[in-house]
Amino acid sequence: MFDHVGLPVSDFARSVSFYRAALEPLGYGLESHDDQARSAGFGRPGAPQLWLGVGRTGAALHLAFQAKDRASVQRFHAAA
Repeated sequence: MFDHVGLPVSDFARSVSFYRAALEPLGYGLESHDDQARSAGFGRPGAPQLWLGVGRTGAALHLAFQAKDRASVQRFHAAA
């Protein structure tokens, strides 16, 4: 994956649901979740690397996730 990236989101619950479904086919799960602080971390077990937090959105950002094979990429696209 990458060390870590923080993404601002406007709808925390919806974003957590989206990334949970989209990242699962790539082997990444929800590793940290705090509704009160409205932050969530996704990654491999014990290593959250993609962090979501409520904030101002709209800036351009390019992310490329690693996948073990093309079938995983296809499942990622189907889930997202």
